[in-house]
Order: sequence, then structure tokens, then C-alpha cells
Amino acid sequence: MVGGRARSAVLRELAEDQQAWPHADLARHPTAAVVQQIAATLAGILAERHLSLRG
Repeated sequence: MVGGRARSAVLRELAEDQQAWPHADLARHPTAAVVQQIAATLAGILAERHLSLRG
């Protein structure tokens, strides 16, 4: 299967400043930036509802 489920890189490793993760600038990697935005949105919703990933 093309693509499969394996990730080609850890998103943090694509950031120029890895210490800024998860708020690092990923503009040079548009697909990673989309995933980063989805994760930020999910984190915001979880915080708003006082839930954790396990919740």
C-alpha cells in the first residue's frame, strides 16, 4: 500500500527550533503544519471541556 501508516518523520524533528514544539514554525512543511493545527485545536477543545486524552 502506498503511504501506509508509517510516518516518514517525527513532526518535532521538522521544526527548525525543536524546543518551541508544539508551537514551532512549520511553514516549510505545509502538511506537518496542518497536522500541528489539528493537534492544537484538539488540545484546545480538551482543555475547554476539562478532559484528557484518556478522558
